[in-house]
Amino acid sequence: GDTDLGRAGRWLAERGIDPRDLLVAIGLAIVAFLVYSLVNNDRPAKLDYFVPLADAFLHGRLGLLEEPASGGYNELVAANGLLYVVYPPMPAVVLVPFVAVFGPGMDQARVSILFGALNVALAWWVALGLGTRRSTAFVLAVVFGFGSITWYSAQAGTAWHFAHVLSLTFAL
Repeated sequence: GDTDLGRAGRWLAERGIDPRDLLVAIGLAIVAFLVYSLVNNDRPAKLDYFVPLADAFLHGRLGLLEEPASGGYNELVAANGLLYVVYPPMPAVVLVPFVAVFGPGMDQARVSILFGALNVALAWWVALGLGTRRSTAFVLAVVFGFGSITWYSAQAGTAWHFAHVLSLTFAL
């Protein structure tokens, strides 16, 4: 009979996706997630401007009511009774569902690690899409994930680094 795995393989093949390539992408993402998490060592992101901004969005505001309790936020602009984050808001927009589910105390670094790991898988797909051999695409993805600033930025998760990680996600 027809197995679920067989149907899934045919569904992928109909869309021009080799199931082996998908497995490699998933494996790369899992390994990157684990390595980035280990390097981070449960160190919360400092200056996580985007979590409080995402929370403000969830409450219908474009700015913060007050400086977050962790303090040290030196890139907020006060106007009209609110504190505005000086950075473009896309990272906060991406964080909205995470903050909605996990609350305003969630760690921005965790999401940064998640997207950093996704980027390693995306680098694999981009390399394949450029026509490189699988072995070359694999090496390029590994070098991208573990031999570039991607590793540090993903696990740090601060405002600047998280924005960098998301920029790479959208570029890839």
